[in-house]
Amino acid sequence: MQRARHAAVFEAPVVVRAYARPFVVAYRRWPLYVHGRLASTSSSEIQNVAVLGGGITGLTTAYYLTRSYPHAKVTVYEASGRLGGWVRSRRLEIPESDGAQVLFEEGPRTLRPRGNGVAVRGLISQLDLKSEILALPKSAPAAQNRFIYYPDHLVLLPTGATLANSGGTFRTEKLFHDAFPSVLRFAWHMARFTFSWQPPRADDESIGDFITRHVGPGPADHFASAVAHGIWAGDIWQLSMKSLFTRPWALTKRYKNALQAASAMQEGKAGHGPVLREYVGKHLQQGWGDRDFLNELRPASVFYFKGGMETLTKRLEELLRANLKVEIRTGAPVEQISKTEDRSALQVTVKSSESQPQPQSPQAFSRVISTLPALTLSSLCPSPSSSTTSLLPALASIPSATVMTINLYFRTPNLVPPGFGYLLPQTISLEQNPERALGVVFDSFASPGLDDTTRAQHAAFGTKLTVMLGGHWWQGLKGVPNEEEGVDMARGILKRHLGIEEEPAVANARAHRDCIPQYLVGHDDQLVEAGKQLKAEFGNMLRVAGSSYLGVGVADCVLNAWAVVEGLREDDRNGLSEWAGRRDELEVVEGAEGVI
Repeated sequence: MQRARHAAVFEAPVVVRAYARPFVVAYRRWPLYVHGRLASTSSSEIQNVAVLGGGITGLTTAYYLTRSYPHAKVTVYEASGRLGGWVRSRRLEIPESDGAQVLFEEGPRTLRPRGNGVAVRGLISQLDLKSEILALPKSAPAAQNRFIYYPDHLVLLPTGATLANSGGTFRTEKLFHDAFPSVLRFAWHMARFTFSWQPPRADDESIGDFITRHVGPGPADHFASAVAHGIWAGDIWQLSMKSLFTRPWALTKRYKNALQAASAMQEGKAGHGPVLREYVGKHLQQGWGDRDFLNELRPASVFYFKGGMETLTKRLEELLRANLKVEIRTGAPVEQISKTEDRSALQVTVKSSESQPQPQSPQAFSRVISTLPALTLSSLCPSPSSSTTSLLPALASIPSATVMTINLYFRTPNLVPPGFGYLLPQTISLEQNPERALGVVFDSFASPGLDDTTRAQHAAFGTKLTVMLGGHWWQGLKGVPNEEEGVDMARGILKRHLGIEEEPAVANARAHRDCIPQYLVGHDDQLVEAGKQLKAEFGNMLRVAGSSYLGVGVADCVLNAWAVVEGLREDDRNGLSEWAGRRDELEVVEGAEGVI
């Protein structure tokens, strides 16, 4: 089918509890992902490291390198003229408002504190950015109210707080007609303890197929497809269940029925993946730093920066530029990665560019960490026998989606209902969505308090929205709309869906080409194969991190940047070999309660 403020440094071992498996004890000096000693590299061998890519993963990787290897020279290569990647915050002045400004986020705007978000909370604490944080409580409208547009109007999705009063919505809304019988059947079997999980049909399957088998087609078509648009800009009939919804996938193997699985999730027994376990275990042993801050943010629905998400990347850039051991090269697109003649190091060759028109000699490094998209990295590693053949072909089959974000500010307040925003499912008609929108974020509610009102109050009372276009809808499209066209398309959507005809006082649009990697069915197997190819061709010299592999969010990127640096001394680690094929090994780390 297509479809304690500072935790003590514990000398005792960290206990990792594995359900349906024996107890595992991971000692302080050992990596948490194995139960034995690995061949290792002394820190003296790590003298010169290249980081390819200056986005959030690359900057975080370089930062952790300076902390773990202060003696090493670190060189960051970035093809564009700026650092930060898809993270970009822009303050624009509102005309005729006495200098008031509106802040637009062109990329990610909010962060979730739980799960992998603990790595971002830890990084914020280390960077001394705690005073720059704003938290959105779970009681806020944006946390409570989320909408789906179907078939021609907004439908409020019931939450725990509103579920008891949602009977009328279930009966009258067409959105729920297909889904409701499936949900009722599921709930009835759960109540009678008769519903058994169906085991996975194969090593992986699409999100759409998984949900259809377990609940029915309605929830897949109308709800899951909308969620996939909002998170991955992808198609649920192609996206991997195993790689993107790992917990439900793993629970189908562990538990006999849905009630046991739901109970495990509720009680925090479902566990966490191996990368997060290593991060948590390491910090339990060495201390969390400001644990009060970590605990403070955990109950929030989401959190964000007063100055926008770019606050994070700008602080990282500031610290790196102040470090004499760090060289940052912007406008330096990498052309090739190859071994030196004696095969003892890797050399990085940079293309000629406007800023560097003269050919440059390759530069040698003891280690190279790529945070570039998988497809790009594959193209940088040609076979010596054929320039058209890659040494890392498995990476070439991880595609990415292009998304355009259009930010709009209207002077009139409350043009939208209180809430986070709305998403569009794949079942929406072309008549209702000719622009191929993915969703609309109500920024006035989703991340309030960002606009500068020190000289005027205009921004405080306006309406700020972000429209997202493209994703899998634009697959195969040769060109993307320009900025003016994007704004016109966004205005058309808002007029049709929300009745907003007012001309925006400020508008901003940007197309993000290939910005969200698509984890298609079989993604985990691809990573296993890519890990083998990395090891076979480059030994321990080339490592990878970034959104192409183990998660596309900012928190995922920060966590995996930490992990790739943490594993740099281990010869058998390259960012894939130690994790790929193991994402569904969920275990609980004792002592991490109240932190993750």
